[in-house]
Amino acid sequence: TRCRACRCPLGREGSFESWLRTDPVSLLSGWEHAQIERLLGEAAAGQLGLDQVPGQSPDSQ
Repeated sequence: TRCRACRCPLGREGSFESWLRTDPVSLLSGWEHAQIERLLGEAAAGQLGLDQVPGQSPDSQ
């Protein structure tokens, strides 16, 4: 369930439809965005095994 409206102690009101939507991807830094793109690309290419930690060789686990 979601709140349909909200009222602050000062009396201001807001409805679910009027609240601004935030794109979480827009909050990422350039470096974070690049890392996610790289990891998704590696996962899509099948380079990451399910038990392998990125940046770690399989022998060091």
